[in-house]
Amino acid sequence: MGRHLPTPKPPPSPGPLEEHPPGSNPPVAWKVPRLDLRDKLLLALVTLFALAVRGWNLGLPAEQYFDEIYYVKAAQDYLSVRPDSNTVHPPMGKIQIAAGMLLADRLDAWLGPTDQIPDSAEWRIASLLSGTLVVPLTFMLGFRMTRGNRSLSLCAAFLVAIDFMSVTLSRISMLDMILAFWMMVGWYCAWRSLEESWNQTPGRWHWATMSALAFGMATACKWNGLFGALGACLAMQFFSGPAGSGPRGRLVRWLAPPLLMALCLPLVYVLSYIPFFQLEGSLGVAAWQKVLGFHRTMIQFRYDASQFQHRYLSHFWEWPLVLRPIWFHYQVENRWVSGIVAFGSIIFWWTSLLYLLEVGLNAFSRRDRAAGFLVLNWLCQWGLWAASTTGGFIYYVLPGVPLLALATGMVLDDWLGSRGSWLAAVYLAVLSVFFVLYYPFLTGLPASEELFTILFPPWAVRWR
Repeated sequence: MGRHLPTPKPPPSPGPLEEHPPGSNPPVAWKVPRLDLRDKLLLALVTLFALAVRGWNLGLPAEQYFDEIYYVKAAQDYLSVRPDSNTVHPPMGKIQIAAGMLLADRLDAWLGPTDQIPDSAEWRIASLLSGTLVVPLTFMLGFRMTRGNRSLSLCAAFLVAIDFMSVTLSRISMLDMILAFWMMVGWYCAWRSLEESWNQTPGRWHWATMSALAFGMATACKWNGLFGALGACLAMQFFSGPAGSGPRGRLVRWLAPPLLMALCLPLVYVLSYIPFFQLEGSLGVAAWQKVLGFHRTMIQFRYDASQFQHRYLSHFWEWPLVLRPIWFHYQVENRWVSGIVAFGSIIFWWTSLLYLLEVGLNAFSRRDRAAGFLVLNWLCQWGLWAASTTGGFIYYVLPGVPLLALATGMVLDDWLGSRGSWLAAVYLAVLSVFFVLYYPFLTGLPASEELFTILFPPWAVRWR
């Protein structure tokens, strides 16, 4: 594989940007074509499809379920100018949920009294928009990583659009899809920074700063945004072009990314507490002591094993293998099941792990920076959970789904280019059929007990 992913070569003499004669242009090492009309139409179609499958009957179920009971109340606290009732996570994700509810209120005022958005749908708008926007971001990252490979980018975006967990987490008012969106923005900006470094153009640090700010937003939603920040930082160090000639240039290359992260992440994180300081009416010592108290609560919660006694608890090594799904909602009435489960499509997730391994080998054997970027960032957002002493839940690896999709897209594109297009078509068709079959259990639509028993057989005890 790697036919469409040539490694950018160092520019020819005279070398670094600052050594070019005045008024000359540096040679281009990584050129990406503009999106043409066909690209834009395909991108619009896959985005609208993702929005449709995520937004259909968004208000179902009509009541708060699973962790919505914490985050919806916290968002309402912000809208009502009350203290945040949920202090085990930073504020930014809850603020965005509140912003989605505020947007829904504005839409209600515009639609009129006969077409009001259900309250339950209002709670979930932030997750819906975040989950939908991850799809075009996947397309754009793939398009740039492959210098305009439309088929690969479209395959990857489609895989995210029909990924089971991505659909489920786009339909619940929780922090994880909002976190995944900001991490995807951060990775996209980090890649753009690498492009600028290979082309030796001055925009590399602008994109690096935007990446750091995006990971600041992610970390201000949930702390595991730091995992994504670490991967992006390492990628910008290991895969970047020269920042300048001599020891000074090498020093800038290695120190600038972590310094940007160290400056921008805390800045965004602290700014996310502006509503709290406004409510306190002070930036004094007492207010800061309260913020520090919130963080002690967060740390104690994370390492308190009694808080992680859920029957669906699992550990990081189980998540990519889809060994322990988690049911957010389940009820049976007159032999009809209404359930919502968070898990990955086992065909997509299992095969994508093999493809990620292939991509990783390609990164080493062919010095493929795009492949290396994917593998490094996926490993960071997943592998660092090994440090957790309390375990967690399968949806903790949600941010890595687009990276798996891009690795799978690379393999599918090789099939398309080696007379194996029928194999790629069969693979996508099988995934699509399974998506249709499992869709009721991703969205809470009523389904027969017979279908439930077939898709979640009794012998798969840990899946039920």
